[in-house]
Amino acid sequence: MIWLAIVLAVTTLALAMRVRAMRREVVRQRAAFARLQDMLAHVSRLSTLGEMAASIAHELRQPLAAISLDADASLRWLSHETVDLKEVSEGVERMREEALRAERVLRGLRALSRRTEREVEPLSLRSAWDETVPLVPLSRLAHAERMDVDIASSLPDVLADRVQIQQVMLNLLTNALEAVAAVRTGHLRIRAYQCGDHRDARNGPVWFEIADNGCGIDPRHLPRVFEPFFTTRPEGMGMGLAISQRLVEAHGGAMTIRSRDGWTTVAFSLPALPRGPADPSGNASGDRGGEPRQAQPALALLPDALRASCS
Repeated sequence: MIWLAIVLAVTTLALAMRVRAMRREVVRQRAAFARLQDMLAHVSRLSTLGEMAASIAHELRQPLAAISLDADASLRWLSHETVDLKEVSEGVERMREEALRAERVLRGLRALSRRTEREVEPLSLRSAWDETVPLVPLSRLAHAERMDVDIASSLPDVLADRVQIQQVMLNLLTNALEAVAAVRTGHLRIRAYQCGDHRDARNGPVWFEIADNGCGIDPRHLPRVFEPFFTTRPEGMGMGLAISQRLVEAHGGAMTIRSRDGWTTVAFSLPALPRGPADPSGNASGDRGGEPRQAQPALALLPDALRASCS
């Protein structure tokens, strides 16, 4: 009996050590997989930026050209014997707006191209969207004759990495714009909303979706759209939706797609920050102002000078 107890004790100890070693290996493998996902997402961002490089360079030339024209006009006004300070002030203000526009684009591109560890923070989907739109060249935005945006400021924040969520938004937006490029009346609908069950509706996940009335997706292809390297476009890599889905799932969310009745809708969810008594909206990022925006033409999202240059 003593020998049996010793054997059992030794066996139990060996098994416990083996289990601990396996747990450590699982943790190590998960960490390695997370690093690989981040690297793949970074490569995807660089690929997206590379595809848009020529268009982005063209778009940056527009605000720079506008700044140059306003600067020349201001210099001419200042050379007059009687200086109209109002005209000069308006010219300087236009230069400031164009410079800020170019700076926002460059800042967004720099953030997307930078390889960093995931930084999770309270994030307003409205502010993330507002920072994503300027990254898309005007020539692509012009594919959509109409862009309806409904993102309420009362939505709770989500806990997420800003750059990665903007990467997902950018991918969905560029896909939708490509889908409506061949449609005479391209129409995009962007909205965000909170959806929960009847018992806990106020703490359900926050959903963000983009719908387009473009070419649609063959029902036979729908089950495969999130597979890596699956694409129906000759120039496509087939990685955009696959990486977007993995980024969303890494945040505890989900991604869905449907294509029917002339509309293709891609949506993703993210867990909402809990609503506290001090802030019943659950909005911790400071984005509280404004009302939901609806029924805006695509170019109405941009500054006046840039709209004029694109029209």
